[in-house]
Amino acid sequence: SERDNFYIFGKSWGDGHGGVRSDVRANVHPTPTVVPALSKKCLVSLEIGSEHGTACDNIGTVYTFGSSNDHLQLGTVTPWPDASQPTKPLCIEVNEATSVRAVSCGTNHTLTITSEDEGYTWGANVNGQLGLGHKRPVQRPSLLRAFKRKADPKLLKSIRCGGDYNAAL
Repeated sequence: SERDNFYIFGKSWGDGHGGVRSDVRANVHPTPTVVPALSKKCLVSLEIGSEHGTACDNIGTVYTFGSSNDHLQLGTVTPWPDASQPTKPLCIEVNEATSVRAVSCGTNHTLTITSEDEGYTWGANVNGQLGLGHKRPVQRPSLLRAFKRKADPKLLKSIRCGGDYNAAL
């Protein structure tokens, strides 16, 4: 896998958020701008939601980047005020025992599939879009028990997030 540059362009999440400096007032990148923290990482998967994005590298590491984390979409414990947002993408531990092979972003939530064909999800959950049987937001990656391989031999092949809903094969 090649070690390519990671670019962002268009309206961004703010000055410095996600490791990118933007035109100060407009938060706009009128031309593709390199994000050094995600360049040269052998990224194999990239997804963008309304308020955040995720990338996955060839060894299964997940990176999140984006806005204020108001909906816990970045997979971290708490939201933070704009002034203290991280200026680099965050490395998220989904499951310490396995790597991630696929990611997908909804408006303010994220789904992943591990190398063991298990699904993990986190973020906003107003409409039950995390598939966890409740409607509370989730701060850290949580196992989608409906697709837990040991409980049910069905393999989770593919996931896609919509705004506030998802689909799986």
